[in-house]
Amino acid sequence: QLSCLLHSLMSQSVSGCQAVAKAKKSVAVVGAGAAGLAVAATLRRSCLVTVFERSSDFVGGVWNYSSDRNGGPMYCRLRTNLPKEIMAYPDWEWRRPAGVSFVDHDSVLEYLRSYCYDQGLDKHILFGQEVLSVSQSASIDDTSPTDTGSRSWIVQTSRSGPRTFDAVVLANGHYAKPMLPRLPGIENVPSGLVSHSCTYRRAEDFKDKVVALLGAASSGQDIALELTSSAEHVYLCHRGPRLQSALPKNLTELYAMDSVSFDANNNQFHIFVSTDDSSSAIGKVQVDHVMFCTGYDYNFPFLASELTRPSHVPNLYMQVAHCTLPGLFFVGLCTHVVPFPQFHLQSKLIEAILLGQLQLPDDAESTSLRDEAEKLASGVPARHLHLLGDDQWDYNDQLADLAGCQRLPVVMRLIYDDVRLERKLRLVDFRQWAYSITGPDSFEKRFVS
Repeated sequence: QLSCLLHSLMSQSVSGCQAVAKAKKSVAVVGAGAAGLAVAATLRRSCLVTVFERSSDFVGGVWNYSSDRNGGPMYCRLRTNLPKEIMAYPDWEWRRPAGVSFVDHDSVLEYLRSYCYDQGLDKHILFGQEVLSVSQSASIDDTSPTDTGSRSWIVQTSRSGPRTFDAVVLANGHYAKPMLPRLPGIENVPSGLVSHSCTYRRAEDFKDKVVALLGAASSGQDIALELTSSAEHVYLCHRGPRLQSALPKNLTELYAMDSVSFDANNNQFHIFVSTDDSSSAIGKVQVDHVMFCTGYDYNFPFLASELTRPSHVPNLYMQVAHCTLPGLFFVGLCTHVVPFPQFHLQSKLIEAILLGQLQLPDDAESTSLRDEAEKLASGVPARHLHLLGDDQWDYNDQLADLAGCQRLPVVMRLIYDDVRLERKLRLVDFRQWAYSITGPDSFEKRFVS
């Protein structure tokens, strides 16, 4: 009788475990970069997670450097714009290198690989599977044990037939499709004389050249500075405020690049730029090469085209959850942010929604559309609708509060603001500051010469 009782209890326990397993929602994650890994780490215990990664055997997404010019946006000597002390995921410490805050891409990749493999996230990753389509099922799935009355999501990859999931998280990044401006005259310039920053690898490739860069966000500034070590002269063309920092003698700021011309007979390449911010006069400058540092379009080729725009993804709640398509989520759309911690918070928000702990407001769609319309009416370009900057901190706090998790410590904003000031005043060597966090709202720094 005791044996029968134990067997009965064990059977009930197994049945209970199976019920719990069945109650877990199945989630497909597209991409095993920094965003996708954050999603997998967050959801792996509460959901059944499958990560689809198109590369054959590596994680880390854009942080994988390749000398191949078509291999991604990383260049040889890239160092981070943010100190590693605030780049880390909240639940995963950055172990090395010690004494250096602004690290190279190999160090970031090592950190991401540690985050993945030391936690066993690789068990959830299917490598070599490029996602070809993500679509919602045509009918409501009343047989689903986890989400009765809703439509499931169908994922088709390059190596498998359609698979069905309760939810899909798109974490494939936004550094794959370069945004190329329509610059008058550029169509007449030989292709080898024009490039996008995504193909830049080494300054030595431009030895003794005169190079004009269009765009002065982080990549434009950093590449311009690096080019000065090899190029004869570098022109940084942009419409923004003039840089306050001292610059190398062979780096000159110009205002907007309005057009270009190429004389095939004399093999002369000229750019035409505004000589001041009023654009009242046009100057002509002879160059050898033009590089666009103009960022990237959002690109989700596996989704229905009406769901996204090259400039932004509309109709989202908290920049994460689609307002009218339950189970469709995005992680990593926001720009001008501290990314990895924000990926963690966005993943926690998704978890809260999937577990039924958080419901989207009834007016989520109308609020999203109204906010977008108001921003566009106020002059915000569509490509900046996901740009947060200083607003990231309130946004992060909202994510944490909605998800019911811990907020990021105040010290992160303090260091971020300090780095921004140092970069503004000493662009050439601001990365020589080494930061250390001494408390939730305090830090120290030292200049390493």
